[in-house]
Amino acid sequence: MLKLTDPIEDVIRQINTLDRGSCIRELRAVPHVQLNFTSDFLLAQTIDQLRHLLLAAHQQARRYLA
Repeated sequence: MLKLTDPIEDVIRQINTLDRGSCIRELRAVPHVQLNFTSDFLLAQTIDQLRHLLLAAHQQARRYLA
């Protein structure tokens, strides 16, 4: 599971190793950010799109640490 306190470079490296299922699980587990993506929407995304969404959600969740 990605940690909000990890350096962003580490988070990016970790995200790039995730497969489709892991990306979706991580997206659903991002704290502090309410995401309402449907399963159909997520399944229609490419792995790169899922990774991009995950990084964006993770960055938004990090704002709650400040």
